[in-house]
Amino acid sequence: MLRVMSQRDAERSAVPAAAVQSISPYVNPAHVLAPPRRWLEQLVSGEISWSFFRLRYKSLLRSRYAAEPERFHALLDAAAGGPALVLTCHCLSDRCHRELALEFLERVRVQRPAAAARRLPPAQEWAHSPKPGLVLATLIEHPQPAHAPHP
Repeated sequence: MLRVMSQRDAERSAVPAAAVQSISPYVNPAHVLAPPRRWLEQLVSGEISWSFFRLRYKSLLRSRYAAEPERFHALLDAAAGGPALVLTCHCLSDRCHRELALEFLERVRVQRPAAAARRLPPAQEWAHSPKPGLVLATLIEHPQPAHAPHP
């Protein structure tokens, strides 16, 4: 389960620290859901409108997802088990990018194949394989043809 709240509300509530993900570019600029700080400053100063910011931020999330979907899937996996994952930021207004981030993650969750939700990244699949050497040997000894031979 995913939830959103302000950083202040999260600190005042009984939300476990492990369940909180700050997506503020001021607190956690490297977070996959954090917009550039400059964008929020432009929004607050009135240089850009909320509509423009929203379109720009959604475009940023789509490009980040295309480049690194596993970072988004990791957030969804963390939200699936245990307590709710809470997305926070420093914004106190009603219009905040955390709502857009939640909307985006929900879309990814719905569109994500069920098998992908349980699939480990390739490096972890090898690490968790009971006998990784045998898997590798099988691939080497019995290579699959690139395409079926013509009759």
